[in-house]
Amino acid sequence: MEKIITLPGGLRVCYAKKDSLSCAFGVFVDAGSRNESKNKNGIAHFIEHMTFKGTPTRTAFDIAAETDMMGASCNAYTSKTMTVYYITGLNKFAEKYVELLGDLICQSTYTEENMERERGVILEEIHMYDDDGESLASDLVSKIYYGENNSLSRPILGTAKTVGKLSRKDILDFRKKWYRPENIVLSFVGNVDEDVFLKYVEKYFCARMEKVKTPFTPYVGEIETPFSVFAKIKKPYEQASVDMRFRAPAIGDGKYYAPFILANMLGGGMSSRLFQKIREEMGLVYEIYASNVSRKQGGNFDICFATSPKNTKLATEAIAEIVADVQKRGFSAEELQKTRNQYETAMVLSDESSFDQMRAMGKEVLTKGELTSTEHQIEEMLSVTAEDIQQATRTVFGGELSVAYVGKEIGCDLLETYRNHGIGS
Repeated sequence: MEKIITLPGGLRVCYAKKDSLSCAFGVFVDAGSRNESKNKNGIAHFIEHMTFKGTPTRTAFDIAAETDMMGASCNAYTSKTMTVYYITGLNKFAEKYVELLGDLICQSTYTEENMERERGVILEEIHMYDDDGESLASDLVSKIYYGENNSLSRPILGTAKTVGKLSRKDILDFRKKWYRPENIVLSFVGNVDEDVFLKYVEKYFCARMEKVKTPFTPYVGEIETPFSVFAKIKKPYEQASVDMRFRAPAIGDGKYYAPFILANMLGGGMSSRLFQKIREEMGLVYEIYASNVSRKQGGNFDICFATSPKNTKLATEAIAEIVADVQKRGFSAEELQKTRNQYETAMVLSDESSFDQMRAMGKEVLTKGELTSTEHQIEEMLSVTAEDIQQATRTVFGGELSVAYVGKEIGCDLLETYRNHGIGS
């Protein structure tokens, strides 16, 4: 049974006992690139890297060697809204996993020497992304859709300029503000009794966490006022990358799963509308997909594809026609049932994986402030009706739309293609 346990200091623990040989443990920090100021862009991601570079008792090599010795997988990632550290492996090493992440999260040293070395690594990562059309299009669409004054517009990695200026004091200040018990969720799935696991948490996290007397001020999301813009970056790539961003419902605005189901029916699988038309029938792309992200203050719904520059306008025109048809006629009962079955299958399979279940628990508590069973989630998903999908469709395709293009010059405004079909404001 999944449950949330809130400890005296405010640290929240998601716990689920699973009768399996594997376990998974994660640390979810409610802070990502959205929590950064403009001149500190990239600091959340920098901290994620630096957390693995040494503690008073472990070097970076020690951390890697110890993880490998246990046959575990230990990693982390940063998004716009959170930073997540995790380790997964055999249940018999559960205590060591908690101790290791507790050491990294609570006692990493962030030395100047390690900072300068890792700064070079991150700058190379930024250069790598600068050579990737899909990544550039994703960052560009965030920039134009949200506008430069909104933190969601900034790249998660930061820029070469901002990363180049980050100091050790910047890291410590950011950590002091956001890496507090009240802003962290621990998530564990494995075959360890609850009282035993909580003793691990008390010993390796609570006892190590810095005691801060000042009251914690949680992050308050900015009001999302998206823009309708077309922007492009000229690159000599053989393939052009396009990212179209629409407004998506916020968490609590209608049925939670409706926009996710809409994305799946439109471009989430091999039998989806976009895949069948743009790839299978017209042969214009290798990959095309739609995705949805919902936040407390808003969300975004993206359609992404890559094709040769000469076919970009043709593919965009075909996508616009599909979206216009969905607005007018909706989806069939068969399409809705097919997607429900796909989601139910994915939910059940995820629940059987210690890692997937751990990750889902942590994310749900950070994004929705609650923890619900897989059975309840399936019931909620299956309750989505055709009318709920229509409402999500009106929200998504009736509002702002920004289009980002990366590739060779094409000499046209792709946003106008959508507006000519009555899509976007």
